[in-house]
Amino acid sequence: METALAVYVRQVAGQLGVPADAVTYEVTDTATAYIGLTDRAAALPRRDLMLVWDESLGWYVAVEPRGNDRPPVICHLGGEIAPAPALVARFVSDVVDGHSRGRLNPVSPKIDRGTLAVDMAKSPA
Repeated sequence: METALAVYVRQVAGQLGVPADAVTYEVTDTATAYIGLTDRAAALPRRDLMLVWDESLGWYVAVEPRGNDRPPVICHLGGEIAPAPALVARFVSDVVDGHSRGRLNPVSPKIDRGTLAVDMAKSPA
């Protein structure tokens, strides 16, 4: 699972033009990923944004937290837990441009990690 997640997250970051040093991921009790975005939302020009992935919630764009604050979620990408990297990049672009085409609530169809790793591996860049 960790290798599939690493490759998948790097593909998403590549689609976004985000350098590797702004990307993290881990597989522990929960598999997660973080991509620091270089773009800012038109509605929040002074706040940094992040793209986060969680094996239960899928992808979402949130405002980088200040201190110990919980990051305010702007929008979740609906549909699959691990959509194609190009689709994730379009989602981020839409959110940044103020055309949120996602959902305010997460998608939470829990699937096993083996199936998830296979889905990530077959996602076209």
